[in-house]
Amino acid sequence: MRVSVFASACAAYASVASATINWTLDKAANPTADQLDAYTKIEAAMTAAAARYAKWSTASKDVKVAYAPGVPTAEASYNGDLRFGENRANMNERVALHEIAHTLGIGQTSQFNDRCAANNWPGATALLKTWDGADAKINCGGGHIWPYGLNYDTEFSETNADRHCQLINAMIADGMQGAPVAMPVPAASSSSSALVPSSTYESPATTTEAPVTTTEAPATTTEEAYTTTADLPTATSAAATTPVPYPTGGAISYPTGGASPSGNAAPTGRGGRGRGRGRGRGPGRHHSWKPASLRGRPSASASAY
Repeated sequence: MRVSVFASACAAYASVASATINWTLDKAANPTADQLDAYTKIEAAMTAAAARYAKWSTASKDVKVAYAPGVPTAEASYNGDLRFGENRANMNERVALHEIAHTLGIGQTSQFNDRCAANNWPGATALLKTWDGADAKINCGGGHIWPYGLNYDTEFSETNADRHCQLINAMIADGMQGAPVAMPVPAASSSSSALVPSSTYESPATTTEAPVTTTEAPATTTEEAYTTTADLPTATSAAATTPVPYPTGGAISYPTGGASPSGNAAPTGRGGRGRGRGRGRGPGRHHSWKPASLRGRPSASASAY
């Protein structure tokens, strides 16, 4: 799909700082009834998402939020831009959490691609295994992760949303944004999704785990469509070694599909411009963009379904 150009008289703003996820909603100076309604719903979604990140993560980001009716669902990039389309069904906490994760690096940095290709998430994998057992692993495909990627509304629950924030925190600690770092964490609660000690997140840059075979999309397209979890690539590779900011530009998308309530769901369906065999265009569809100069380059892409 083509990303619409968002234009408005930007004389008014709503700005909220919640712990380390700071967001600002761009507002028109003389908003219409449609805009006012959208602003109310977007603010509620972002407030809830930022509060959850504040409780379960110490990830830091300044997020610039906008209402862009031309966007079919929602989209975000590593430079901090996050836009909601006009579909009110997507103005919820689940979508806000999912898009914030993209601004933090999911599907957006070369380190994400490299670590997905090598299955090199030692701290995050250790955390995941405390929830899902010894065989649990982080799956990557199309610029997304599962389980706990919150790719569909059917994945959302209080526990899954808490774990989503914790997992993103651990992936940043493993080096999703650059070199591995020690990520301080909020005090763990007594819930079943409590955080593991912060020392678990201080992971080395390499791991003894066997690399996963890389499957890359053809260079002539920016997206692929899949119908089953088995069809999905487990990882994409990247040659770059530094985070890649992605300004607004052309976009790619994925529609919703069925998902396991436990969060073990891979994104499926047909992309906005891709070769689709998917399960329809549902309300949880999501978009992530990259510049025209990088389209067709899986090694540095921010691909999304």
